[in-house]
Amino acid sequence: PRCAGKKDGMVYMLLTLMKAHAGRLAVILFLMFLATAVTLANPLIQRYLVDDVLLREEKNYSEALMCLGLMFAMSAGIVFINAGKSFLSAKLGAHVGEDLRAQLFTKIQQLSLSFIGDRSPGELMNRILHDTARIKDFFANMFCNMFTVVIMFVVICIYMLVLNWKLALLAFVFA
Repeated sequence: PRCAGKKDGMVYMLLTLMKAHAGRLAVILFLMFLATAVTLANPLIQRYLVDDVLLREEKNYSEALMCLGLMFAMSAGIVFINAGKSFLSAKLGAHVGEDLRAQLFTKIQQLSLSFIGDRSPGELMNRILHDTARIKDFFANMFCNMFTVVIMFVVICIYMLVLNWKLALLAFVFA
């Protein structure tokens, strides 16, 4: 913020930068919620398989195989969802890095000749390349996983409260 002459802060600057990529962010956010839903639905199918299919007096092996097939399909689906999420996040990071490099280049063009003369060309290029590469790496590697875990944590907490709020509160106290 100090270099850009703005006092709004880094979060505001990041949100302003992300406006141009709202469509990609919406798709990534949808995939995050889908990954959460598929991840949390798998234990429900396991519970149904054990409690309602395998522990019944009359065994229904075709229903058990259907549950196992559904669990396998969901496990394979989560792999594809995570791969798509990672690919789109890497693509988003590349585009955000490109936008930042363009903004930094424009900013350097506006600086005085004495400022540019006091610094070596390598120093200015390192600033452009390394700082934007860190932001690109954040989006490519950490962004999608970090927010998916946060979304999953919130959904699990809500689910625990719905199932048994007293037991959930007790678990939260010890956590």
